[in-house]
Amino acid sequence: MRKIKFRYRVSHYKEPEKVITFIGTLEDVENRKWEPNPFYLSYTTLSRDQFTGLHDKNGKEIYEGDIVKPLDVRRAPYKVYWGDAQWSVECLDETFFKWQNIHDHQWEIIGNIYDNPELLK
Repeated sequence: MRKIKFRYRVSHYKEPEKVITFIGTLEDVENRKWEPNPFYLSYTTLSRDQFTGLHDKNGKEIYEGDIVKPLDVRRAPYKVYWGDAQWSVECLDETFFKWQNIHDHQWEIIGNIYDNPELLK
């Protein structure tokens, strides 16, 4: 069975400015292997991003919501998302082709939509 992984971003209700990021599998969630457990009522889930099964040029795992750039002549950033039953990327620069198949290029992660919202402009 393949492992389905997620990247969670949570904050504690007493310290909402303190964001905790952690990665785990569905099995981890089911077996409550996280400490402190972010699924208790004292935490707020800010984002939950699924692992695409792909890695960037540096071996870093690519998750939904990551901002990536292709390692070829097109240097515009793309946002990773799930759509039409497949992982895809959408160009954030209107002068480039809007959608690309994520498997058509090698990518480099340059941020994500939560920690780097300025990349979306």
